[in-house]
Amino acid sequence: MAIPRAQIGLGYGELFRFIGQTISPTTESVAEDKITAFEKAFAQRYGDDYRGIVCCKARMAFYHLLKAMDLRPHSEIMISAIHVADFVNIIRLAGHTPVAIDLQVNGYDIDPNDLKAKLSERTGLILVTHLSGYPSDMPTICQIADAHGVPVVEDCSQALSATLGDKRIGTFGKAAIFSLSLLKSVCTLNGGMIVTRNEALHEKLATQIKPLPAPARLPLIQEAIKNLVLKTLLSRLVFSIGVFPLLKLAQGGYDRLSSYQKTNKTVILRDRLPDDFMTRFLAPQAILGLSQLDTLEERETQRIIAGRAVRASIKRAHETILPKTIAEDGSGYWLFPLLIDRTTALQRELANQGIDSSKLLLSVLSLEEAFSELGFSCPNAENLRRDTLFIPMYADLDGKDVERIARVVPELVKNINSQEG
Repeated sequence: MAIPRAQIGLGYGELFRFIGQTISPTTESVAEDKITAFEKAFAQRYGDDYRGIVCCKARMAFYHLLKAMDLRPHSEIMISAIHVADFVNIIRLAGHTPVAIDLQVNGYDIDPNDLKAKLSERTGLILVTHLSGYPSDMPTICQIADAHGVPVVEDCSQALSATLGDKRIGTFGKAAIFSLSLLKSVCTLNGGMIVTRNEALHEKLATQIKPLPAPARLPLIQEAIKNLVLKTLLSRLVFSIGVFPLLKLAQGGYDRLSSYQKTNKTVILRDRLPDDFMTRFLAPQAILGLSQLDTLEERETQRIIAGRAVRASIKRAHETILPKTIAEDGSGYWLFPLLIDRTTALQRELANQGIDSSKLLLSVLSLEEAFSELGFSCPNAENLRRDTLFIPMYADLDGKDVERIARVVPELVKNINSQEG
């Protein structure tokens, strides 16, 4: 059977219970206990002295951090060139100026030379985003930041289990943010988490976030239903018989499945925050998060083992198509990107072998027309967008799936390269 590009980690039972709990909400005191328990359990993965605070979205986690960190008005905020596009709006609407930092050639880490070139006396903060599970070079970035007296915040949405040496990614900066949305290792349907060991910062964040109104419940129920639909569509039998043949027919055209994954379907320059952004997290989401944490380590371990096996097989034959990384053993393998200048050809050949794949979904900020007036220049990131293809990598891959991917990818790359030659 075909191997889907992704799997929904939430179980049917979890999703149906969530819908029921969202329709029949708990009392305020019980709700707060559940949310506090989730915040504590999540933060303890990073150390006993870390505190967590949860909010409605990861982008709003960053917004609240920008408001709580006593930055000078109109500070320049450094952000990775490949990102969720709306973070540009978040920076602007928090009263600051976004500056996109290019990535390294053939890698997803910030280019330290571009970072140095774009730092100025107006720089207020560096947001480091660990893409696809790969840890960024935090010692180098923190050294540059410290030399300029600039705080660092880590976006660990795609690197929940990544490490650098003996330290978890998320413990290098003043704070770390995490997305809890679709396909994330801990998914609460919507949501963002902030983790910090700075008590004063945590208290300021709590003062900002806890009094916010509850969100409308219908969108959360709709998100749960979307996950139920996607879970069914991505189940092996349904995917192989119904979905995958349609995806193969549409190759090179509109990828409907990818459209479900994108959080920014239309990129605009906002003049205000949408009302639903200034809301809080709900107890049914916290219950879902606690359920996900119960199985997290097992799921993460399974995926990392699979990722290492596939990487080792590809590395022996075609190391150049693997992204450069500072810590190969430290990747969380949340995604598995390949870098090849013939992505469409490889995607087609993978499909012929029953392996689904997808192209880059995040925005390259310098390519977004809505941001043209901001003057972003990130040529390396633009090349990465063109050359990136993601192959399946998730905990539900069994041994035969992993062996199949590890065997087929090097063979296909060899064939494509020989045709090109």
